[in-house]
Amino acid sequence: MSRTKPAHTATRKSARVADEVARASRKAPSTTATTTGVPITKASARSKPTMCKSARLAANISRAGPNAPSAKTIASRNSAKAKHPRNRRHRSDQHRPEAQQPTEPESIISLPQELRDMIWTYVMSDLPTRFTLTPDMPIHSMTFYPAVLPDVAFVSCSIRVEVILAWLRRTRIIFGQDDDTTCFMFREFLDQFENGRESVRMVTINAMEIPRDEWYVYHRTSPWFLETFSGLTSLTIMLNINNLLKPIEETTLELKHPRTSAELKESWHLGPLFASPNFRTLSIGVEVDVTDWLIDHPEVQNERWVTPLMDVLQDVAEKEAKRKPEFIRVWVKPCPNPFYKMIWVECVLGRRQDPSA
Repeated sequence: MSRTKPAHTATRKSARVADEVARASRKAPSTTATTTGVPITKASARSKPTMCKSARLAANISRAGPNAPSAKTIASRNSAKAKHPRNRRHRSDQHRPEAQQPTEPESIISLPQELRDMIWTYVMSDLPTRFTLTPDMPIHSMTFYPAVLPDVAFVSCSIRVEVILAWLRRTRIIFGQDDDTTCFMFREFLDQFENGRESVRMVTINAMEIPRDEWYVYHRTSPWFLETFSGLTSLTIMLNINNLLKPIEETTLELKHPRTSAELKESWHLGPLFASPNFRTLSIGVEVDVTDWLIDHPEVQNERWVTPLMDVLQDVAEKEAKRKPEFIRVWVKPCPNPFYKMIWVECVLGRRQDPSA
C-alpha cells in the first residue's frame, strides 16, 4: 500500500529552498560596497542583487510550487536543447510548395528539332548567304572552312552537326569553276552526316561548259547530280554561248544557227532535274557576244536566243515536272567584258499536280 506525502512535507521543502536562497543572497558580495572610494548613487543602490545560476533556479522552483520539476530535470532538458538545436530554416524548406523551389535550366538540346533549327538559322542571320568553292580551297571535315560557322557550333559535337546542316540549308553553294575535284570533295564532306546531301538546297555553277559529245551531256543535271543534291530546290547555271550553238565541225561553230528548242531539250536532259519533287527554280544565264547578238534588234534577239530557252523550260516543266511554271522571265545584264551581255532566263515552277488527277 503506497503512501502519499502529506502537504506539510512539501511546505517544509519549499521553506528549506527559501532559506537556501536567502542564505545564498547573504553570502553574495554586497552591491552597496565601494571598491575605489567613489560614493554609491541612488541608481546603483536600487539595482537588483546579483544571483548565481543555482540561486535563480531555486527561486524559480520555490515560486512554481510543489508541482514544479526538480533542478535535475530542468538541467537535463537544457543540455538536450544545447545538443540538438532547432533548425527552423530547414523545417520551413520542407514545407515549401514545389512551385517555389528553384529549378535547373533546361538544355537547348531538349527543345524540338524544328525549334532548334530556327534558333540556329537566327544565330546565322548576320553571316553571308553565299559561299564560293574553288579548286584550290581546302574543305575541312570539322568546320567546312575557317570563320564560316558561328561560335555556337563549337559548344558540343551534336550542336556542331545541327549548325552545319542548318548552314547548308540557308546558304547558296557556288562552284566557281567546272571542276570535278571540288564537287567530289564537297560530296565527301556531305557524306559525314546522315542528311548531308538532302540539306543542300541552293546551288550555282559558274562558267559551265557543256561538252558537245552526245553521251556526256550536262552532267550537273544528270542522275549523279541529283543523287549528290537530292534536296535541291534552286539551281543557277551560267553558260557560255557555245552551249546554245550547233557544232558544224569539231573546232568550228556556226554562229548564225543556234540550237532549236528540241535540240536544246535533247542535249541538256533537264527532265530528271524538273522531275525532282523538291525542285522549284531554274535560272540559266548565257553570255552572248554583243556584235553577233544584234543588240539593236529585239526581234532577232528573241528569235535566236530567248525564245528557244523559254520553249525548252516551258515544255520540260509541263511534261517532266507535271506542273505549269508560275512564270518564265528574261532579262539582260552587262558583263565585265563590254563586248558581251548576259541573257538570263528564269523558270519558277508552280505547285506539283496530283498524278492521279
